Amino acid sequence: MHIEYFRTAAADIKNSPGWLGKLCLLTLLLAIPVFGIIVVTGYLYGWARDIAWGTKNPLPPRIFGNEDGKLYERGLYICVFMFVCALIPQIFTFAAMLVSGTGVAVTSAAGSSANYGAMAGMGVVLSLLSLAGSVVALAIMLYQWVGSMRISIYGRISAGFQVNKVLAMIKKDPKGIFKIFGMSLLVGFLIGLVISVLFAVAALVAIVPLAGMLSEIDGGSAGSAFGALAVMMGVLLVLLYLSMVLCMWLMALIARALGYWTSQFNVPAWQGQEAPMPFELEQASYPAQHPQQ
Repeated sequence: MHIEYFRTAAADIKNSPGWLGKLCLLTLLLAIPVFGIIVVTGYLYGWARDIAWGTKNPLPPRIFGNEDGKLYERGLYICVFMFVCALIPQIFTFAAMLVSGTGVAVTSAAGSSANYGAMAGMGVVLSLLSLAGSVVALAIMLYQWVGSMRISIYGRISAGFQVNKVLAMIKKDPKGIFKIFGMSLLVGFLIGLVISVLFAVAALVAIVPLAGMLSEIDGGSAGSAFGALAVMMGVLLVLLYLSMVLCMWLMALIARALGYWTSQFNVPAWQGQEAPMPFELEQASYPAQHPQQ
């Protein structure tokens, strides 16, 4: 499917009326434990679902509009699904900790001549576990993305745990999903760079001079000290909030790009979540239509 996912998604965000205000409000919602992330996830993946169905529309005008009646349910299901998926890489972390602890105990009990061999073997095992953990983390991220789109389309959490369906979609267009992953890394790196520059500038322009003022204030100027400290905290809070808004923009980009990627699978023709997808039916009928000579 010849769509520049991130560029098209960025254009959709930019062309949405009041898009910056919506992103700022969504960012503020994250300050509300549990409820906030549920609403944000339901809102963004609802917008991604629309484009997967072929409905090209701007960001929904009301965050709590809940036009389809599935905002909170969709957000809850996807959050639970992502939480479960996030637990899987922890198995490798636990295994690495277990191997490391066992290795330390063995090398401590062994003689000095055996220590080097045991430590070398433990290092190899830990390196392999670390590599395996990185590969699994990447695979889980891609699986999370596609599974979340299936949940948003079917409105059921079980649709995300259909491993065979999710893997079939990834195998159909691995290049596209890896493009989204690569662009998310690139944009995330640029956002991190911008955030670092903002904090560095703030430190040079405001925070360092104010810290110098604080060090020179005597005990009788408590009011001035409190004011300088309040300014420093205010600058840091503003920068932190701007950083979170940029991250929210990236979340919206990824969700919308995943919606475009999913649209290539002819979502309007999908039936029940157990039924074959259109491309699976085509693949099944191809051998019958083209028998071997």
